[in-house]
Amino acid sequence: MKKYIVITGASSGIGAAAAKAFAGRGENLILIARRAELLQSLKDEIAQIAPKSDVVIKICDLARSENVLALWDELKSYELKALINNAGFGDYGAVGEQNLDKTEQMLQLNVVALTLLSSLFARDYRYKPTQLINISSAGGYSIVPNAVAYCASKFFVSVFTEGLHR
Repeated sequence: MKKYIVITGASSGIGAAAAKAFAGRGENLILIARRAELLQSLKDEIAQIAPKSDVVIKICDLARSENVLALWDELKSYELKALINNAGFGDYGAVGEQNLDKTEQMLQLNVVALTLLSSLFARDYRYKPTQLINISSAGGYSIVPNAVAYCASKFFVSVFTEGLHR
C-alpha cells in the first residue's frame, strides 16, 4: 500500500516548499488547503519535477472543526507516513482593536485544528512508524506587541508539541 505525507496549509509558503521537497524525494503527498487553484497549480508543478509521486489534493477550510473531523474520516482510506500541521495565519493589531471574527478564525485554525489533527493522528498511528510535525513560529517563543494573540497561539503549538514528545 502506498504511504502518504499529509501537509496542511500546502497552497503557499512553508507548506508548498515542503511539498516540493518531499516530492523531490519521491514521496506521495496529500496536500490540504482552502485555495483550490493554488493547490492544483502546485500539483501540476510537482508532476513536472517528480512524475512518480502520487499527489492528492483536498480542499478544506480547517478553521471549522466539523471540516477537520470530516477530513480525518477521508484520510482513513490512506496509509499515512507523516502529518505536517502547517496551516495557520497571523492576525496583527492591538488586542483591543482586532477584528474578533478574524481572531477567532485564527485561533480555530492555529490551535483547535492542529490539536484535533494531532490528537487523531496520535490515536490512529501511535504504534506505527510515522512522524507528526507541527509548525510553530519564532512568535511562539516571544511576545510581539501587535501580534499577542498570534504569539499565544504559536506558544500553544510549541508547548503542545513538546508535551506530545514527552
